Amino acid sequence: LNLNGSTLSKSREEAPLRILGSNVAITNGKVQSTCVSKSANAVEVGKFDHTGAKLTLDNVTLEGSVGGGTGVRGFGLFILTGNEAVVTSGTFTGGIYTEGTLTMSGGSFDSIKIENGADYQSLLAAGYAYQKQDGAWVKLSEMNANTVVTVVECSHPDDPSGGNVCPYCGYAAEVTKTDGSTSYHRTVDAAIAAADGGTVKLLANADEITINSPLKLNLNGKTAAKLTVTGDVTLASLLPEGYVFKSGSTWISYLSSTE
Repeated sequence: LNLNGSTLSKSREEAPLRILGSNVAITNGKVQSTCVSKSANAVEVGKFDHTGAKLTLDNVTLEGSVGGGTGVRGFGLFILTGNEAVVTSGTFTGGIYTEGTLTMSGGSFDSIKIENGADYQSLLAAGYAYQKQDGAWVKLSEMNANTVVTVVECSHPDDPSGGNVCPYCGYAAEVTKTDGSTSYHRTVDAAIAAADGGTVKLLANADEITINSPLKLNLNGKTAAKLTVTGDVTLASLLPEGYVFKSGSTWISYLSSTE
């Protein structure tokens, strides 16, 4: 459904749109509940007795209504158990309520309420994070239903509070394979195992790293407590072109060593 810049609105107590199809997309416009008798949602995915619906949203505004004299707004998007939504961009006035599956790689949200036991990292596409309106990054450990956020690509800012993972996206390393495909991993060891000759980029500081197969290592400004190479791998072979290693304040020039 390409709204083509238009607004779809209804004043009934039910949501103006209920999605039951398994491959539905709404793009380029606004869906708004204008109900005044009660707080109503704008878009609902699935029904209590219907599962398998899937909705993709891009460049949309979904706005729940404030009605019934309560001052409470309905949700922009409401996902029922056994159903799914994918958000790539948009504005969700009234926020999102999910009992089902939700994946976000963009969008701005008044609130995100989870009722299926999932955590806030599980809602994010790999490599994305939550950011407040003032630009401050939101740690996953501090994210809650009442935080107004935008979902953006994570820049993995330095923050030792996350330990060996980025505290904003929850990943330790990114892998870019030689064919250009990318993947994200929660441990550096898992990233190294998946690299297949590609590049491993750290997203947080790391403990000891051991590499025994050819790949490129981008420390990305982070620190590894110790780096050991085995087999035919050398420190020199790990470096992308134009990069060098540094230990403390000392530049490492003897790159044929193993650690």
